[in-house]
Amino acid sequence: MREISNRDWFWRTWIIQEVTLSAQLVVLTDSLQFSWNQWREMLVATCDWPGRKKSSFLRQPEDEIGRMGVCAPPPVMQMSMQSAYVGAGEGVASRKDDENGTSGSEMSPKRLFRQLLATANFKCKDPRDKLFAILPLFTGTLPSLLRPDYSKSLHEVFTDLTWYFINHGVLDALSLARGITNDTTSPTWAVDWANPQLHKIRNWASRSAGFTESHEKHFAWRQGGVLVLRGIVIGSVKTCWQESYFLTHEGHTGSGNELKLDDLICIFLGCATSFAVRRQSDQDDLLVGRCTVDDPGIMGGEAVAGLDWPAVEQGRLIAPLQDFRLC
Repeated sequence: MREISNRDWFWRTWIIQEVTLSAQLVVLTDSLQFSWNQWREMLVATCDWPGRKKSSFLRQPEDEIGRMGVCAPPPVMQMSMQSAYVGAGEGVASRKDDENGTSGSEMSPKRLFRQLLATANFKCKDPRDKLFAILPLFTGTLPSLLRPDYSKSLHEVFTDLTWYFINHGVLDALSLARGITNDTTSPTWAVDWANPQLHKIRNWASRSAGFTESHEKHFAWRQGGVLVLRGIVIGSVKTCWQESYFLTHEGHTGSGNELKLDDLICIFLGCATSFAVRRQSDQDDLLVGRCTVDDPGIMGGEAVAGLDWPAVEQGRLIAPLQDFRLC
């Protein structure tokens, strides 16, 4: 079992559709033959899933587990095991048409986003296949912006994909933006979808910095490589420690990454968390990345609660709102 699970084949992005869309799967080795479901059941018996008691295997010392041949299943099997445990049918993920980013569902921005996160640590030679290889998992017509096109450069594919999510209100994608890096071919707001760490994204469901219970609206448009987002500034960095912890002139404290003095701490309408922005000129800004303000009220929507929301929803740009041109 350990030898099979460690084979590189199980880490390839392209096998996701091979496993998911196959009517019947059989695992063949030199001396063994068994169905995918049989293998899945063997591995389910050795794993600890929420809501079930630990198996007898997991209660053994680690060295004993190693002698028994039990190992962490490869990603594609982890997805299959999870589906089996929650009672799903055949395939890597449930074919039920729901909002969980599962296969066999009609294409939607939320489903695609969740599927990309779930498969982030899979591998492929061409990074563009991080997207192209999982598109067949969805039914319906593909958006023209996302259709496989190998004449497009890597940064074009990833930038278009990021814009697709932001334009359709999946603003958690902005929390994954690459920010300021040595790569000048891509805008700071674009996501590196080949980053295998994307599946470790923090869940921002408990945050609501850019919206309230009664009002949720975002304004975003794209001008080539420039993303324009509407939001407010809640402070500018006065002091920072280790480029990670900050104090603003307004007295707010918080944390982020790659921060510098005078970076703006901003909240974009519709976003769950706050962001750091570096102003380059009167026109252009760079997205440093997401950050957290220590004030629960700000992270819970208090900073935008006092806006003139009827005017906001009409698209009027009134103080303290401003448009940020992120390059």
